[in-house]
Amino acid sequence: MNLITFEDKTTLNENPQIANTNKITADDINSIKNAINNLIFPIGSIIYNASDDFDPNVVYGGTWEKIKGKMIIGFDESDNDFNTLKNTGGNKTHTQTVNEMAKHTHILSKGGAVGGDGSGLAYSGTTASNSAGVKETGNGDPMDIMNPYFVANIWHRIL
Repeated sequence: MNLITFEDKTTLNENPQIANTNKITADDINSIKNAINNLIFPIGSIIYNASDDFDPNVVYGGTWEKIKGKMIIGFDESDNDFNTLKNTGGNKTHTQTVNEMAKHTHILSKGGAVGGDGSGLAYSGTTASNSAGVKETGNGDPMDIMNPYFVANIWHRIL
């Protein structure tokens, strides 16, 4: 394809046949648009947008897919969780196991009647037990592990 320069303007205006053979078509404009967009947003690009009406498939061309319900984390070659591009993982909530709980102790003090004798010790029937129990606490519900967030559309160019 020959580029039309400013100097060609007079020649094109004077000779309609040259103008018709050298005019830019809609296909030419789309090719130029696609070439520019490929430079700005090569395959693998990720963009964010907080408008419901924005679709990069229409605006930029190419093939973009939405990343839904995920946060973006930077690549880190020294961390096995983050050293593979496009890897996914993580959970919104998590129920801690006993091993994941902070190390702690409960204090049992003598006081009001737990087992009936006023000692604070639990016992079964009429004989005091050699062990004492501490009242269970907590429900074991999943805990929220979400970082503070801002919701936006995330688009990944795949083609």
